[in-house]
Amino acid sequence: MNISNILTEKKLQEILIRFYEKGNQSHDIKPTDIVNEIKQTILTVNSSD
Repeated sequence: MNISNILTEKKLQEILIRFYEKGNQSHDIKPTDIVNEIKQTILTVNSSD
């Protein structure tokens, strides 16, 4: 499992943009939310292998 293959720059960018937009709306985004979203993305990509 190579992390660079799993979490591409584009995918990470999508996640961060989504949280940036959420943060602008609600102002209560926690760093753990971002980490969990990244973990979920990795798990999703892994399970589709």
